[in-house]
Amino acid sequence: MRLTDIVSTLVDTALANQLNPGETVDHEVMMAIVSIPGGRRPELTVQLVGYNGTTPLSAPAAIIAGPTTTQTAIDAHVATALTWIRAQ
Repeated sequence: MRLTDIVSTLVDTALANQLNPGETVDHEVMMAIVSIPGGRRPELTVQLVGYNGTTPLSAPAAIIAGPTTTQTAIDAHVATALTWIRAQ
């Protein structure tokens, strides 16, 4: 069972707007609590995996800043990841 979170919803929206017909991309959103001087902060990582036939192509993961992530930030990451996947 996969829980739906706001970042996954933002990634789904970005993919719907940017994928070309016939392209297949999966994504995963991971959250970690990172220790920093003076405390901790949540850190979100978004990983996109595209497919060239049956070969998975994992774009470099991007760290997205905490709970204030916006659609604009996710759109930019997805665009960068799709460019990387398409170039492989």
